[in-house]
Amino acid sequence: MKKLSPVLALSLATLSACGGGATGPSPAAPPAGKVITWSGSALRTTRTQAGVLDSNIRWEVTNLTWVEDDGEVSGLGSDVLYRIGSGHVVQTIEQHVGPCVAVAQTEYDLRPADGKLIVGPGRYSGSINERGEHPLHVIADCGFGGAAALLADSLELPIDSAVDTTRSASRLRGTQTVTAAASTLTASWDLTATAWAR
Repeated sequence: MKKLSPVLALSLATLSACGGGATGPSPAAPPAGKVITWSGSALRTTRTQAGVLDSNIRWEVTNLTWVEDDGEVSGLGSDVLYRIGSGHVVQTIEQHVGPCVAVAQTEYDLRPADGKLIVGPGRYSGSINERGEHPLHVIADCGFGGAAALLADSLELPIDSAVDTTRSASRLRGTQTVTAAASTLTASWDLTATAWAR
């Protein structure tokens, strides 16, 4: 999982210092046939605590669908490749540096190139790996007047059946937590099969 961007953390800390999981529908009994669409939601959070810095970054992904990509089958065997069909992201930041607070929020939609998911018998893996960066309008206030800055960030969210305890043919659900230095990175997803090939 991607660590908190040093540039983002430093920029927010400097700006402040200067004064200026996811749940989805319950799975139904799957019809016969290959799954061609998965639908649900995902969540990525990064919590960083280091000295006077306490930072929370959150990406909520709703209206998330993965659609079969039957144009790319080479080397997949019995596995099935899916691309993002839709997905809406709301990213929020709240960062405290001593008495100063910096906040930001942005919203955007995902594209097919922003991720892939491979599902096979009893296993799956993939990620949302956003190809571009989105602007973040950051407002910081230390109690004596606010200041603004424009930064950029992107979403990386891994998906891996190794942490899925559901083990269902019609539902993919899991949570992965990694600690790196002062940051705790968590990714979760909940996807249900919603369309099948007949």
